[in-house]
Amino acid sequence: MSVAAVIVTYNRLDMLKKTIDAVRSQIFRPQYIIVINNGSTDSTPQWLAQQHDIITIHQENVGASGGFVRGIEQAMLYDIQKIWIMDDDVLPDQHCLEQLLALSEKGNKIVAPQRYHGTIPFRPEPVRCNFTNPFKSLWVRHPNDADYRDGVVEVECATFEGPLIDTVVFEKVGLPDKDFFIFADDTEFFERCWRHGLSTLITEHAQLQRMIPFDAHNTPAWKRYYEARNLVVLDRRFGSIAVRNLRPIFYTIKMCMRSKNIDELKAILLGYYHGVIGRLGKR
Repeated sequence: MSVAAVIVTYNRLDMLKKTIDAVRSQIFRPQYIIVINNGSTDSTPQWLAQQHDIITIHQENVGASGGFVRGIEQAMLYDIQKIWIMDDDVLPDQHCLEQLLALSEKGNKIVAPQRYHGTIPFRPEPVRCNFTNPFKSLWVRHPNDADYRDGVVEVECATFEGPLIDTVVFEKVGLPDKDFFIFADDTEFFERCWRHGLSTLITEHAQLQRMIPFDAHNTPAWKRYYEARNLVVLDRRFGSIAVRNLRPIFYTIKMCMRSKNIDELKAILLGYYHGVIGRLGKR
């Protein structure tokens, strides 16, 4: 199968080099490597200019979602069947793409690697999402060992850290929403896939290391804005009447109670307001 790898980067040249090396070292190497440089101000543009096996697109910083959309659009210009999507802070092992393709060849349109922090599996993807009960979380439950069958688990939503997606999915479902900027753009896209009958399979046979540990407690205020806003947007797009009108309030109150300073509190409240009125894009 023909594959284009799409990598979005912003001011993380040292990690980007490692990600590129990992993609280049695949047993099954993608036919195209496309890097979307989201307006990096470090030495990323100069380094990319020296890489002759990379298709580079430079643009202003439109966030991860805008970067993924631009990369997918570019990849769709070529005669390929699969698009392999990732950030600049992940390391797929040598057999990652090979194993994803093996699962994909069985007719699965969306497959993703098992992510790790060192030797510990990282499993935040929801097995199912909740858009009906306003008094419960959006993410119903994360996968556990019992959910895996032959090393594979089906989830309702995944992330943009290593999924291999058939191009027909984008033709059927559309592109991610670039106006999310960051946070939950992947949840929004994969929820649309789910509602079109396209689930995601995560396989332990394809492995990917995350270079940055996940820490939900040290999110800067500017990111809290997008988190608050985009969670509201998710509920209002996919939720029942009760979810659309009630859960955003509960989420916002909970986030405000956990805020560490006045700037974070203001960002959360502004995000909630913009989510309610439908104001998206870069803040």
